[in-house]
Amino acid sequence: MQTNTLVGAGSVGALAGLAGSVITILLAVSMLWALVLLVLKRISPKYQRSDLLVVVPAFLFVFVTTGAAFFSWQDDQSATDILQRLGRLLPFLFFPLILPRFRTAEPSKLVDTFILGSSLCGILALPLALLQVGWYDIRAEGGAGNAIPFAMVSAFFGSISLLNVVHEARWRGALGLAGFLAAVICLLLSESRGLLPIPAVAVVAILIVYPEQLARLKNGKVLALLGGVLAVIMLIAYGRMERLLLLVNSLFELQPDAQDNSTDLRLAMWEHAARLISEQPVLGHGLQNRRELMAQIGLDYSHFHNGFLTTFVDSGVVGFAAVTLLIFAPLLCVLYNPSKVSWRPRLFIATMIASTYALGGMTNFIFLHDIYDSVFLWSALVVAMPLAGAGLREQELEKRIGA
Repeated sequence: MQTNTLVGAGSVGALAGLAGSVITILLAVSMLWALVLLVLKRISPKYQRSDLLVVVPAFLFVFVTTGAAFFSWQDDQSATDILQRLGRLLPFLFFPLILPRFRTAEPSKLVDTFILGSSLCGILALPLALLQVGWYDIRAEGGAGNAIPFAMVSAFFGSISLLNVVHEARWRGALGLAGFLAAVICLLLSESRGLLPIPAVAVVAILIVYPEQLARLKNGKVLALLGGVLAVIMLIAYGRMERLLLLVNSLFELQPDAQDNSTDLRLAMWEHAARLISEQPVLGHGLQNRRELMAQIGLDYSHFHNGFLTTFVDSGVVGFAAVTLLIFAPLLCVLYNPSKVSWRPRLFIATMIASTYALGGMTNFIFLHDIYDSVFLWSALVVAMPLAGAGLREQELEKRIGA
């Protein structure tokens, strides 16, 4: 059982860029199988107080989103339609079932396997991304079906790949750096501008969580390697600068005749969202009314290309507070979990969860997209799973894997 659990944890990061919906299927199957094991008493229902710091915000998000939807229920809307939309919330109710299953594995091994799998995300997805850009002349979307979620998984798991660099095994460090570079290239090929700061945030975060790594920057070979990595990134970025330059032009009006339809559309949607929020500031308009509200300005989009504004329109200030709490819930869980097993890797992962969803959410999704939801819930489970009172064996193991 432990082997299957570790394989599952490693597969999440490895497959997220190549076949994004696979991790959603894996999450659904894992929840169902964990329920069967709990009912048959094959595993013990091991939970602890710190789990509430992730579980309660998730339940609150479901409760608020559901309540706002029914509060805004119109007479011409069928209950079936609303329930189908609310069905996306089910993973946020049932993901805690996986915690006891995770806890059949050694915490340090599970966290380390998740980190190892993350290094493969960009490496496995990059050939497909290059094919999409070079052959089909489209923005890279990997196996996610859309450039935006592909950019998110590339940015997030590429950041987690950096944890391999602090591993004592040299091959893990090389793999981690290669995974980070490949993921950043995938992010650039997706041309999703809102997520571009995430790799830089990850570099700063890894040096804060592991300050002893600063000493390695004095090594000439390390500096040469990092310079080579930066050169490759800049070379790829140079060929994908058009959308970024259009954004800069829109912000500073450097070339009045240049047009950036993407930014202009976002600004139109955000202005419309602000008006809608002023109409229903407390509980919003209900998520089932998004397309109808968007049609008021002649657009056919499923969201406002800003996760926070979308949430505000859906469920008002109450929903905004619930989503914000949920984004930072994994970080709070790590800080208040009594277990110190793999504490620094879990702290870094939780920091990148908050950073990716907060920064990325300013221009794209946050939740209620299957890949976004699955990545968040899998990662939250990883950082929450160590039980209090880890033994000496765990402490020795985590020393060997660089925790």
